Amino acid sequence: MTVKTKTDPDLTMTEEEVAAVLDDARAEAEQAARDLEAAERTVRGEAPPVGARAMAGEVTPARLAELRTGAEFAAMKVTAAERRTEEIREKRLTAHRAQVAARVREEAASDLDGAEHLIGKLDAFEAALKELLDATAAHNARIAAWQRQMSEAGVSPSHDTTGGAGGLAWSDGERTVSIDGKTFRYIRGGQLVGATLHRVIRPYPIDFRKHVGDFDLAHVGDLVSFTPSPETDGPIDLRAMIRRDA
Repeated sequence: MTVKTKTDPDLTMTEEEVAAVLDDARAEAEQAARDLEAAERTVRGEAPPVGARAMAGEVTPARLAELRTGAEFAAMKVTAAERRTEEIREKRLTAHRAQVAARVREEAASDLDGAEHLIGKLDAFEAALKELLDATAAHNARIAAWQRQMSEAGVSPSHDTTGGAGGLAWSDGERTVSIDGKTFRYIRGGQLVGATLHRVIRPYPIDFRKHVGDFDLAHVGDLVSFTPSPETDGPIDLRAMIRRDA
């Protein structure tokens, strides 16, 4: 047998219906007050107020007493409506709070491995970063070894690395070597990491990007080119730079 759960009508009301509880009571009280004022003015021989309904027949003492009682009763209904509205809103807020609590508990229960997931991502990032820096350092070590070997073979360093004895040339100051027209350059690991980190983290909110205190990781760090040509200004293509230098 299926047991039907009775739904509290206060929880199924629309916001417009909730607001109408007090709005209707206030409107009724305002009209009752205008009707009483109109009756009192009629007795005094004055013009009725704007919005008052026309008095039907003579205003007798009994009729005046009835209007006063009605105005007082309508004013009390406003107080009751205020309390009723507060009760409904509190009940709805309590129900909403319970729904939120149930939802976040359910989501939290399914996210119990969240820490391990993040740690796994951090470990993968750290390992990939180490591999990148190791590979970059190995590239630079090869350039240093080639320079030493060329020097031992009698190839003098030169600022012009486009050619040289036996197709070999090298420059100590710029840390470059040229082998048969192909130039290999020293690559700074910090440039690759800093520029990549800047580009990846930049779209996130500034508070998310903070490292120590108010230091913003994305404030500086990108690798850009400044040339007379607008077409070549802006962020350097890191992959193109690696293809060129390695």
